[in-house]
Amino acid sequence: MNKIKTFIVVIFQCLIYEFVLSVSYEAIIAKFTDKDKMYNLSAAISAAIVLIILIFFRRQANKKQTDKDMTKKGGQICLLFFETILLLLLLSNILNISPIINRSDTFNEYLNVLKSSPVIFLLLNTVVMSPLIEEIMFRGIALEQLKGEFKDVTAVIISALLFGIVHQNIVQFIYAFVGGVLFGVIYLLSNSLLCTYILHALVNLITVVRTYNNIIYTWESNKNNFYIETIVIAIISIVLAAIALRKMTINKVIRQ
Repeated sequence: MNKIKTFIVVIFQCLIYEFVLSVSYEAIIAKFTDKDKMYNLSAAISAAIVLIILIFFRRQANKKQTDKDMTKKGGQICLLFFETILLLLLLSNILNISPIINRSDTFNEYLNVLKSSPVIFLLLNTVVMSPLIEEIMFRGIALEQLKGEFKDVTAVIISALLFGIVHQNIVQFIYAFVGGVLFGVIYLLSNSLLCTYILHALVNLITVVRTYNNIIYTWESNKNNFYIETIVIAIISIVLAAIALRKMTINKVIRQ
């Protein structure tokens, strides 16, 4: 019964999060004539509004004390930190090679709007505010409550699914779900939102830099370089993943 109650509470909190974020964004963007240019600024301001609600939800979550033995897990956390960056880079390359990206009109429209704003607003939204509210909502609130009733693996998967669903298109769902699983594992290891926030912000920053320099989206003109990069990232990711899984299995840091 407690599991069902916790699940319903988490879903309800996610719905409130999405509702307030959407309503506040629509109210703010309505003030501007050039809506595309002001997208990122409006999104950042609406995120700041949502932050107030999230702080309240966060206080209700069953926050445990910081793991006193976290220093012993420092090596594993650092390893997963870099592994996450590599895996998400690899996934980004694979998604951009696959036909799925061209078939997702919603994603392409979102991408065009995202890139139409001044760079400073883009960075404010995607590197500062979005990672902040998403980490508080999906790791600090959802995962924190779910792990109190579910096993770690189940809690991470549920929170990652919710994280993927709120992105509202198939391309971002896949990317956010995988990212959500990785962020969730690191949160369980570190018990630190600051750790996952820095990682999330860094991943978004790398994506912004690659997008603005047209490294990914003009890959057709540099196929050989793109494929070599993808293969190298894949090999390094597999090696690091094998090491990380072995360490986690030996130390039994995640409840099955």
